[in-house]
Amino acid sequence: MSNSSSSTSTHKETSENQQYIRELEQELEERKRAEKLQHALFKIASIGYDNNDLSAFAEFTLKLSNDFPFLYGAFAIILAIVLGVAVSVIRKIISDLRKKPQAKEEVKFPVK
Repeated sequence: MSNSSSSTSTHKETSENQQYIRELEQELEERKRAEKLQHALFKIASIGYDNNDLSAFAEFTLKLSNDFPFLYGAFAIILAIVLGVAVSVIRKIISDLRKKPQAKEEVKFPVK
């Protein structure tokens, strides 16, 4: 009986160790993904507005789309919405400026 009990306890410890190893591997993968994401966001932040090197920006965009397709897609959708709203606001402002306020004419009735 003691041999069976010892075997069961060893099996239980092995199972617990395997579960712990799986959890550590998952945490390591999550940290690697977080590190990649942090690196990509740092590269986004480091791109200056005055940088005229389009090939570096194109290379970065390609790398972002390959490494983080979901993030790339989300940025594209958000950018499209923001640009659409901005253009509609500008169009409304221009339209309002083009409309000339019409002076209201008084209606005069003939005096008897």
